[in-house]
Amino acid sequence: MTDFEYGLRIKEAREKAGMSQIELAKAIQVSEKTIRNYEKGGEMTLGVARKLSKVLSVDFYWLTGLECVIGNILPDTKTNPIQQKEAVSSREETIEELNKLLRYAPDDFIMNVLERLKKIKELSQL
Repeated sequence: MTDFEYGLRIKEAREKAGMSQIELAKAIQVSEKTIRNYEKGGEMTLGVARKLSKVLSVDFYWLTGLECVIGNILPDTKTNPIQQKEAVSSREETIEELNKLLRYAPDDFIMNVLERLKKIKELSQL
């Protein structure tokens, strides 16, 4: 998560939810200072990100920026029109499966998988 500016997304989601930093802090049982730190892009665990996405009613992958990583790994939807429908369907199914698999996975495991996927993507472009 260090490569992505998710702090602005947290702030945006909090404001759309009509919550103050204090209210959000209480909802996920952290200090207001911690929420301010997250909104400035400070590091947080994926467990905290899961709590935030649930409390703020936003997609976990959107909030953390992981959809950017996943989007760069999954099939491109800008293919020819015949392949586009299949690519979109495949992409949605893959994200759904990833969501199921990663829901209870430890943070370090998720980050390890994402790093390996990035390397595979880089190698495939050589």
